[in-house]
Amino acid sequence: MKQTSRAALFAIAAFGASGTALAGPHHHEHGVVRLDVAVDGQQLSVLLQSPLDSFVGFERAPRNDAEKKRAEDALRLLREGTPVLTPNAEAQCTLQQATVNAPVLEGKSKPKDGHADLEAEYQFTCASPEQLKQLKTGFYANFKHTKKVEVQLAGPKGQRKVSLSKAQATVQF
Repeated sequence: MKQTSRAALFAIAAFGASGTALAGPHHHEHGVVRLDVAVDGQQLSVLLQSPLDSFVGFERAPRNDAEKKRAEDALRLLREGTPVLTPNAEAQCTLQQATVNAPVLEGKSKPKDGHADLEAEYQFTCASPEQLKQLKTGFYANFKHTKKVEVQLAGPKGQRKVSLSKAQATVQF
């Protein structure tokens, strides 16, 4: 990821849309997906953080074949990137990198205090960034346990926070 994009994302994490420091790290809230979105030149960067429950309905290693399939399907969609994050076509954005970190689902760690999170990072390069008007999210459509999507956005037009819903699942830039 470009240094400037990473810096913009860290600015979002450190400062809310109001410009004041956030009260601390994101809270672990079941069903809530948190996105930090930054537009910097041709780069569109997204950091995602959410409890595993938002994607698979549990926060532990899968226990049976049905849960294993649900976990595999969720990880596949998240790693593909575009089923969950789709910039408008006019911006001509191409997904360059999608990194998903879900150690509990992958059997690499155990939940802490019964809680486990999933984190992901997406990096797009946009040929026409001036045309970037929206980012369609597919969390509600693809993950029935997603109840709320909270977005912090930083870009050429400043910083702001938005909450998405099933009826309005698109971030407007």
